[in-house]
Amino acid sequence: MVGRYEEAERLLRQAMETNRTVLGEQNQNFATNLNNLAVLYASTNRYEEAEPLYRQVLQILLKVLGPRHPRTKTIQANDDALRRMLGTDRGG
Repeated sequence: MVGRYEEAERLLRQAMETNRTVLGEQNQNFATNLNNLAVLYASTNRYEEAEPLYRQVLQILLKVLGPRHPRTKTIQANDDALRRMLGTDRGG
């Protein structure tokens, strides 16, 4: 996938929009699409773009899966790490 980040972003956005239309935003599949896009942004040093996506994923998973679910905890940890790196840590 090296060098194909633009194509990956386009495809992730298409999948996200499809899931948003078909399943709605309060859905695990939509959250997965958002998370994948956030990971892409973070891996290409686009941290400021990744941060709000991680927060949105976290809000969806908190509502859908609850705070104790392993997937929710993983996203929380990713979001916390990114916030610390950016200096926007709000105390967790």
